[in-house]
Amino acid sequence: KEPVIFDNVPLEKMLPEIAAYYHAEVSFQSDDALQLRFHFVWKPEDGLSYAIEKLNRFESLTIRLDGNKIIVE
Repeated sequence: KEPVIFDNVPLEKMLPEIAAYYHAEVSFQSDDALQLRFHFVWKPEDGLSYAIEKLNRFESLTIRLDGNKIIVE
């Protein structure tokens, strides 16, 4: 499967799309995080935990997985 490339896409648009693929929910607890824009290459076969781990490498972001819920702090 081809990777999905998000180019300058706000997190509030990108993360729900990734979450939906894994049948997960997203909870934004930080309004600032909604507007963060990313260039992010997502490979669905890598799994949700790995995608979150990669997103957490961005300094301005803390994301955790709690069961089937992705929490953006």
